[in-house]
Amino acid sequence: MSGDKVSIMTCVNARGDVFLQEVCLGKAGVGACRAGLAGCALRGAIVSTDRLAGYVRPLAEMGVAVHGRFSSGGSHTPLNRVNALHSTLSLFLSPFRGVSTRRLHGYLMWFKWTLEARRSRGRTDLLLEQLDAGSYARTWRGYAETPYPFHPELNQQMSSVV
Repeated sequence: MSGDKVSIMTCVNARGDVFLQEVCLGKAGVGACRAGLAGCALRGAIVSTDRLAGYVRPLAEMGVAVHGRFSSGGSHTPLNRVNALHSTLSLFLSPFRGVSTRRLHGYLMWFKWTLEARRSRGRTDLLLEQLDAGSYARTWRGYAETPYPFHPELNQQMSSVV
């Protein structure tokens, strides 16, 4: 279990809006890509991805206009935004020297917030945008009970009878 890596789906649109979602342990397949893209409005969009086969069927089902798949050895021009996002995310996470899978979602949302804060016109505008954002997915009090994603067995309380 300690060697398992979490696959994170990273998406960037032309305006620079970022979507980050942890989707599964190991390499993402069709089901993980479908679940990760759920809720994204992609009908009629032009989408560029790497050569991961898991994207093909879900994107076709979502009605994308064009799905361009690019290899790591070829031209990176269509993937420059997402490659820049990967680089920036790596730099953001590097000082932490490893992030617990249990806390990964919080770090991803913190990273996303820093990107949005940089694009903000000022402190007042940033605060006003956050007031309209709704409620927290996880409160500070509930942070200790954060579930372990992809490991339901760790979420159950263990007990022993002597």
